[in-house]
Amino acid sequence: MKHGCSTHVKLLALCYALGLAGCPSSPAWFQNISTDLFNMSGDISLGGLFPINMLTSNPSERTEPQNISCNRINEQGLALALVMKYTVDEINADPTLLPGLKLGFETLDTCKQTAVLVESTLFLLTEDTTEELTVKCNYTDYQTRVAAIIGPSNSDMVSAIGQLLGFFLMPTISYRATSDKFSDQFLYPSFLRTVPTDKWHAEAIVHLMVEFEWKWVAVVASDDEYGRDAQHDISAMADNRSICVAYEGLIPMYTGTRHMISKILDTITRAKVKVVVVFAAAATAEPFFTEVIRRNLTGVWIASAAWALHPYVTTLPNIHKIGTIIGFAEKTQTLGLLASYTQELFARIKEEKRPPPAPESAAATFPRHPCPQCWSLSPDNISMGQWSHFRSNKCTKPTFDVLPWEQPESVALMVAGAALLVCQGSVGVLFLKNRGTPLVSASGGVLSGVTLLGLMGGCLSLLLFLGRPGDLVCRLQLTLTSIFHTAALSVILAVSLQIFYVTEFPQKAASHLDTLRGRGGWLIVLVCCGVQAGICGCLVSNLGLMAAYFFPKCYMLLKKPDQNTLEHFRTFLEGAPPTPQADEPEPVSTTQFITNTPRQKSQVTRGQRGERPTYIKDFGAYCMATSAVKRLLLCLTLGLTGCQSSPEWFQNISTNIFSLPGDIMLGGLFHIRQATASMGPRVEPKDIPCDSLDAYGLGRALVMKYAVDEINADQMLLPGIKLGYEIFDTCAETANILKPTLLFLTEKSTEELAVTCNYTDYEPRVVAVIGPSSSDLVAVVGKLLGFFLMPMISYGATSEQFSNKKLYPSFLRTVPSDKGLAIAMVHLLKEFKWNWVAVVGSEGTYGRQGKQMFSQVAGDMSICVAYEGIIPDVYDDPVTGVNTILDKIQATSVRVVVLFSNPTATKIFFKEVIRRNLTGVWIASTDWAVHDRVSTIPDIHKVGTIIGFTDNNPRLHLLNSYTLELFAKISQEKKMPGPASASPFRDPCPQCWSLSPANISLVEHRAVQRTAFPVYAAVYSVAMALHAMLGCNTTSCMWGADREIRPWKLLKAFKKTSSANGTIDMKRTHLVFDKNGNPDIGYKMVEWVWENGTLDFIDVGTFHKTLSVNHTLFKWHTPNSEVPLSSCSADCKPGQVRRVKGFHSCCFDCIDCMAGTYQANSEEHDCTPCPKDQWSQFRSTNCTKPTFDILSWEQPESVALMVAGAALLVCQGSVGVLFLKNRGTPLVSASGGVLSGVTLLGLMGGCLSLLLFLGQPGDLVCRLRLPLTSIFHTAALSVILAVSLQIFYVTEFPQKAASHLDTIRGRGGWLIVLVCCGVQAGMCGWYIQTERSFSLHMAKMNINFLKAFLSCPKEQYMGFYLMQGLNLGLSLLSFMCTFMAAKPVRQYNLARDITFSTLIYCVVWVGFIPMYTGLAPRLSSIIHVSFSLGSIVGLVAAYYFPKCNLLLKKPELNSSEHFRTFLEGAPAAIPQEETSTPPPQPVSEPQPGQN
Repeated sequence: MKHGCSTHVKLLALCYALGLAGCPSSPAWFQNISTDLFNMSGDISLGGLFPINMLTSNPSERTEPQNISCNRINEQGLALALVMKYTVDEINADPTLLPGLKLGFETLDTCKQTAVLVESTLFLLTEDTTEELTVKCNYTDYQTRVAAIIGPSNSDMVSAIGQLLGFFLMPTISYRATSDKFSDQFLYPSFLRTVPTDKWHAEAIVHLMVEFEWKWVAVVASDDEYGRDAQHDISAMADNRSICVAYEGLIPMYTGTRHMISKILDTITRAKVKVVVVFAAAATAEPFFTEVIRRNLTGVWIASAAWALHPYVTTLPNIHKIGTIIGFAEKTQTLGLLASYTQELFARIKEEKRPPPAPESAAATFPRHPCPQCWSLSPDNISMGQWSHFRSNKCTKPTFDVLPWEQPESVALMVAGAALLVCQGSVGVLFLKNRGTPLVSASGGVLSGVTLLGLMGGCLSLLLFLGRPGDLVCRLQLTLTSIFHTAALSVILAVSLQIFYVTEFPQKAASHLDTLRGRGGWLIVLVCCGVQAGICGCLVSNLGLMAAYFFPKCYMLLKKPDQNTLEHFRTFLEGAPPTPQADEPEPVSTTQFITNTPRQKSQVTRGQRGERPTYIKDFGAYCMATSAVKRLLLCLTLGLTGCQSSPEWFQNISTNIFSLPGDIMLGGLFHIRQATASMGPRVEPKDIPCDSLDAYGLGRALVMKYAVDEINADQMLLPGIKLGYEIFDTCAETANILKPTLLFLTEKSTEELAVTCNYTDYEPRVVAVIGPSSSDLVAVVGKLLGFFLMPMISYGATSEQFSNKKLYPSFLRTVPSDKGLAIAMVHLLKEFKWNWVAVVGSEGTYGRQGKQMFSQVAGDMSICVAYEGIIPDVYDDPVTGVNTILDKIQATSVRVVVLFSNPTATKIFFKEVIRRNLTGVWIASTDWAVHDRVSTIPDIHKVGTIIGFTDNNPRLHLLNSYTLELFAKISQEKKMPGPASASPFRDPCPQCWSLSPANISLVEHRAVQRTAFPVYAAVYSVAMALHAMLGCNTTSCMWGADREIRPWKLLKAFKKTSSANGTIDMKRTHLVFDKNGNPDIGYKMVEWVWENGTLDFIDVGTFHKTLSVNHTLFKWHTPNSEVPLSSCSADCKPGQVRRVKGFHSCCFDCIDCMAGTYQANSEEHDCTPCPKDQWSQFRSTNCTKPTFDILSWEQPESVALMVAGAALLVCQGSVGVLFLKNRGTPLVSASGGVLSGVTLLGLMGGCLSLLLFLGQPGDLVCRLRLPLTSIFHTAALSVILAVSLQIFYVTEFPQKAASHLDTIRGRGGWLIVLVCCGVQAGMCGWYIQTERSFSLHMAKMNINFLKAFLSCPKEQYMGFYLMQGLNLGLSLLSFMCTFMAAKPVRQYNLARDITFSTLIYCVVWVGFIPMYTGLAPRLSSIIHVSFSLGSIVGLVAAYYFPKCNLLLKKPELNSSEHFRTFLEGAPAAIPQEETSTPPPQPVSEPQPGQN
């Protein structure tokens, strides 16, 4: 919404809109309202927690426990606080609701910061008459300052204080916290809200998916309380509705946001999801959608209420391009009297004009008066008609800019307008001076003055666009401008109509011209001005009209007054067409005019909109300062393994197990007892009964005592200083851990926690806290201790979320975080090729965070998580939930399950596994890997193989002997426990006073031995920090009674401690911390092995950045003792890739790689194309370069062709010798004489050129082989053509043949040969130039084979067809010349030889050409050579062999008479007896060789 704030509550709502007219007057109780905005006394007081202020600088890690600077007003939070005041005043004014009682309130600021929120909450929990919080065993009769708390504003804030308020059972009614986790009345027994829970929101989203049948979706959420819980709810509900959640992603809040968003979008794109639910805060949704827009992704985006209408997202540039956005928002209603109430309140504040009250004390300064500047509020502060910038913290009244007269733009426009007015005036004077002249009359006469007045009025009306606008100005500026322009244009229209009428109707124009120019013109002007409604350009169009219409006329009046004659305007004045002159050119037609003068279309480029400035939120400020700590080296003293006797200091140890006085006190939080039975939600603020002793927790508490006693005995570490401690039981319950935590925070030597504004000089009861043992408990007290910057060193909390130093600034630990454990688990899965697994977590911080971390790491390393489940809390019927989880696991056929769970939930889980007789591989997290609560379950050995991870901790070799000595002393002293009425708060283990050496199993147990070192290291880390802080040496420390130890200073010392500090002369173990307070010690991997019914934890490997596994130590609980398999699909064969089925990359079909592609590696999902110069076969795993075959000289085909060619050459040579021997004879002369030798040489060259088709091809060979073959054939065929033409001339033109025969047979024959060879040479040259070279052909060859025949490129078919076509044409023309030639009587039939030889040649090549284009390269080369040889054989056999036969067999016929026709051109004489015979008899054709 634009104005003020929108409500997110049903009762507590805000609307800054003013009341509508006609609303009833203000109620009478408005006159009695108080001007105290943030506190009002009453019989019953309410507390309010509102984000009234905001940080004035970017948040960073706190280093001192003092005020956070929050001085910038947050108008939305202030408005909500005013709603609370309005509601209280309205209730007090209603006598029927709380008669006789007055409600009061204390409104405090949260600044949206955990530290500020905790301080305000502690203040509200103080006793009614003081500002101190007293720690008691029972708070049933405790009276706090307020009866209930309204707020805080979001889920993260409630998560920080909800369980603290729940401990006191303080009703907490939030108006915006929607996370469904707060519905758990066991963890948050006092929480209520006036907004729907996210569970309902999630259900609405799932119903939307069902409505549109969206079955394949992704769910993305912000990594906070709001997003994580909603994501889990949506996924669970979607699964119940058969909707597949293809992907779940969390967007980090502080660090790595952009990188994670990229990974999320990559996965969504890969999964081809088109519907994405984004359940995130607006500040997180903004960078997400910024990246979506940058990637140009589209789809359906379902919005949560937090960003559905928020300007962070709605104002993003190009947000409309991402597809469809569907959002959900809570229903709200308006408080009708709120606006008038606020006006009355602000008016009273303004009247009083009182300064902000002086603070009563330093402690009250901040809590009592969160907004000192609010005392200057007035009715003007009502946010009506106000607006804010993007990401502003307040609304302001807008300022308006106008186009004043003095601005440069205005001055420039006015100067231009004035110049235009001067021009218009000058034109008017000129036209007035020449009124009555033909030009002025033709231009409209008086109407031209109307045009000028209209244009001048148009200029003057533009002045209305300058200066401050008003009602009259805004109504007239466009209207006047348009009407003035209409007046000018209507006159021009009237003149234009006159011109049209004169030119188109010249016969009628003279009789009607006066009417058109008179009343008709005025009528047009009046009609146009009367119907004016358009908007046109202003100054530019005015100038255009002036320049185009009046300036040419002015030019004529001034420069060419001689043309201002009646004759020059005769057409327009009299309506008579002009008489064309003889030399006048013809007028240009309209069509020609349009054709020769193209229209120029002006194009106005629309200016780009100015982009909204982007305000980038500084996430870096939320991140922890990296320079705060590089690494903390703790030198931890271990006893020597070879010690036989106990140290002397064992004789001086105290038997007080849970408390020890000292100069510097430590606090300890241990799980010593546990609840004996299930319990319901707490209804009174008193202790939860925990009577059953937890031996494991007690054993670790003894380790703390051991470490403190050892340090006190070592006077080189803290000389002259005695460490003391107080150990309290947590019972693993939220309510039980808060009381000792508050006690630790009380002022030294008291049991009261003073609420002050600055805790820099505050000295609490202890300087550091050792514990608690689990992530769920750290989540309860971590932020509370972090507010005081109290060092908290946990020995068992592994959740990665505590690495965030903005939220947990004082948290440290001596165990690795779950991020390292998740990596170790995934490496184990990779080691045994288990890529199809399920992960199950317990309800709570540890299980949810661990499950999420494992899924994230597994996805990054190609491990498919088939199913993710959460074991319900013990209060929520966990058995039903466990059975649902096991059903899902069985449905997915998973054989390996990762269990990130606490021991209690794990025990419930495995009881059902055993009952259902399920087996598999179970991978244990550190919390239950060696825990007795799981290992002692009956029949646990039947579940299969259990592999667990434990921290790689060294053993404490003196612990057992120390405990024996301690228990012996306790047994000797035989102290009696306190009275039965004493609270277990002070004495968590009454039965411990009866311990004896027989109870040594408390510390000898494997679980205690494996986890004792983190407790030991935690205590030693404090001692080492104190050593550095106090500047200790081996003899003394710079510390006295006047020097106080502040926890926040000790925390700084932690971060500065290095391995160079401390000079204890004992064996050391170095524990290295990173910048987040996490040690890097690695893990041991253990397998549960049963030998003869006894369980043993066998070390089978280690993990420290890399995994080391001893495979021989594993004992698989499978039928064949083989490694079990857990995969969705079987491995593919070589040459096959995986086509993923669904979303999981481990479920796939095996797809064969086709030729030209290959399988690059076993994890590939697509076949990889071969490189450009390589190829592969079907189902290949690699590509190879192809090999080439050639028609080599030694191959049988080549040998056969060469033998055939050689035989043909011998024949040609023999013919040549025979013709040479008979040169000059009639037969040789008739065959062409010398030209017959050219024919033979051409045929021989044709044979030899065929050798170029054999052997290795190259650039020169490929360019020459076809041209050479063709031109040799052309030489032979051109000679035959020359002889054919002679025969044709002799037979067809016998009368002329004799006189021209010598010319035809001499120069004519040579000319024909030369012309034919020249034409062929030209085509051959063109072919050589245009044909692709062999080297280029090889470079650009499309490799799609492994072995092929290497031949010359055949791309230039046209050149080959032209060259061979010429030869075919020559042979065909020769055939046509001789085919019909008459046979000379009793002479040699020379035409017959040519006919048969050319016919054979044509038949051979006509059959070859279509065959040539379709054959494989190798066969086409063989066929080409064969057909070439065949055509030459045809020519030689048909043309030369008959002649050789005559020369050899019948030399007598080689006479002039036998060749007379072809030699002399004269026909042979027919004998008389043949011609006189009456009946002509058929004459038989002589056989070849006969005469």
